[in-house]
Amino acid sequence: MRSGRRFQHGLAAIVAIATVDVVSPAIAQAPAAATPASAPRRRPALLREGAMLSLARGRVEPIAEGGWRFVPDLRDANGLEREFILLPNPVLEDVVRLANRPESAKRPVEVSGEILTYGGRNWLLLSFTSPIAEATPPSSPPPPTAPARPAPRPDDEERIADELERKLLEQVGNVPASLAPSEAELAAAATGPAPIANGSLLQSRRGHLVRDTATGGTRFVFTHQREAIEPASLVLLPCRMLEVAEARLRQTEGNPALVVTGTVVSFAGRNYLRPTAIRFAAEGKGLDP
Repeated sequence: MRSGRRFQHGLAAIVAIATVDVVSPAIAQAPAAATPASAPRRRPALLREGAMLSLARGRVEPIAEGGWRFVPDLRDANGLEREFILLPNPVLEDVVRLANRPESAKRPVEVSGEILTYGGRNWLLLSFTSPIAEATPPSSPPPPTAPARPAPRPDDEERIADELERKLLEQVGNVPASLAPSEAELAAAATGPAPIANGSLLQSRRGHLVRDTATGGTRFVFTHQREAIEPASLVLLPCRMLEVAEARLRQTEGNPALVVTGTVVSFAGRNYLRPTAIRFAAEGKGLDP
């Protein structure tokens, strides 16, 4: 390692640094709670990486580390509650924006996405989310002897339209009409460096893994800069591939170069890298990578 520090699992640190500027002014550093040896916390078995959630119903709530998690309504065979730490991407921006609305903060949602594993926890890279309208109690049937209403006059059309709109909102819930970012959010994102477009592919880039001591996350620092607008480093999203690479680096002298391929994801004006391939670089004169 260039910094001379050994890797330590940061767990939700990457989500914390991604969401802290949007949700809270500072990262809440929660002390590790002492769990009695006689009553260890039971957790369901991890789901394998690469599995997909499809329209899973549950709730989204903040976590003490500073990020967000999704807790599905459906429990495992032993009745244990499962959780997925949400990773930064544009869909999470929609989730955070919805969760900060008072009228939809506790509303259940349906989500889809890819499951990743890192540090003994499951993480979720969202691809879709939608709030679920609250069910309305069934209306009582009208009395059989209810008098017939008189035919509406032409000047009552506006009142009838307002009444129909009110009943429609009661049935579908107060769903926001748009999830577009506000002017304040756009202005804040415009003041920083120009981000790489979400979904961009970085192919076989050479560099080093460096622990970010300020956040606990893992950064990939590029050895060569090919574009003037490209950042010098990107935070890697936690996944099994990153965990294996870190384990090998802990057993290797120095900090050998790696070759990484992955997809760029954006969140709140920042870029992150979802690695799809990590390998040790072949060293030799005049070879790149």
